[in-house]
Amino acid sequence: MRDYWDVVGALWDVIDIYEGPAIFRKTYNSVPREAGLMFAAHYCQSEVCSGGFEQLFWDPTGVLAPEAVRGISRDWVIPSRFDYRVGDERAWATVSA
Repeated sequence: MRDYWDVVGALWDVIDIYEGPAIFRKTYNSVPREAGLMFAAHYCQSEVCSGGFEQLFWDPTGVLAPEAVRGISRDWVIPSRFDYRVGDERAWATVSA
């Protein structure tokens, strides 16, 4: 088991959302499914909290919206910049990946 930030942080340079759907799909498919879903859910939550759904779909992040829906449906607690506190156990999710 790894903690949330270990999983999500390790994927920033692996999953490419900026070069279009084909490159996104190739890089997304190169990571473990659960880790990819967590990454997509995190990115979605970050974009929506930052600028709403318009930002999510206007920016390149919209390419991962279907995966984000699947990731959000998981029973994970996704740390938010609004509710994260150091040492807060709710701010950590674990994933086997």
